[in-house]
Amino acid sequence: MAKYLTMGTYTSAAWAAQIAEPRNRIDVVKPLFEKLSGSIESAYLAFGSTDLVCNVEMSDTVSAVAVGMAFAAGGAIDTCRQPH
Repeated sequence: MAKYLTMGTYTSAAWAAQIAEPRNRIDVVKPLFEKLSGSIESAYLAFGSTDLVCNVEMSDTVSAVAVGMAFAAGGAIDTCRQPH
């Protein structure tokens, strides 16, 4: 299993949803990772240009990219990237 550091930026709509209905969003997305044979090792809120930092474990790069695409398509994450 490969480990990935992923950073994301929430959309304003995602922040509004969190304020309106506070939930642990990690619990919401955890099944997506598990469906792709992966897991979230840790997740942190951050300040500045990045709102969320996650350490994840995925079976391969294709699965890691699939998770990022699913986040982008869902509309809650404006930017999902790997550090370089």
